[in-house]
Amino acid sequence: MTQNAPIAGEGPASQHIVQLFDSTESLVESVSVFVRDGLIHGDAVLVVMRLPQWNSIASRLSSRNVALSDAIGSGQLTVLDGIRTLARIMWHGTPIRGLFDEVVGKTVRQIRSRGAQLRVYGDIVDALAEDGNFHAAHELERLWSDLVAQEPMTLLCGYSAATFHSPETSETFTSICRSHTDVRLNQLRVPPVAPAVLDRRP
Repeated sequence: MTQNAPIAGEGPASQHIVQLFDSTESLVESVSVFVRDGLIHGDAVLVVMRLPQWNSIASRLSSRNVALSDAIGSGQLTVLDGIRTLARIMWHGTPIRGLFDEVVGKTVRQIRSRGAQLRVYGDIVDALAEDGNFHAAHELERLWSDLVAQEPMTLLCGYSAATFHSPETSETFTSICRSHTDVRLNQLRVPPVAPAVLDRRP
């Protein structure tokens, strides 16, 4: 596996990628490139993200002369508040398929109806994992995977690598990686289970 390889471009019609970030800087840089490249190539871009992190990315993009207000105004870029989105799709600590479909699925279908290729970045799975709600994070990944199978897109899910440094999280980490078509790391500072996961082929 090549670290920091291009996220989208040549490849299958749909991709469900997980990337682990070892720092805020690596997250901001990688997601900024992911969003910028999508806008440059004429893709529709959906970001489902906690707003403090998105504000850092928006600042980075603006510093590189990416006209975010124009992209949002034209409908090419859609940004959903990750925490509010979670509140709308969760019930008693678990994401519910019907709620997810009504909130996230409906948004994706509306964007896809315009005909452009779609790329999505989401970090709400990471918000659940950081809270120790790994069951909910894994269930949400399953919902995303089902949506990717129905609506062609490149979906990039971001996690903090620090969340999985404990040996107790190795099984969860493996399960999450197996729910994706590709695993990407910024640095190889991850649990011992990672090399075996990285050798896996879809």
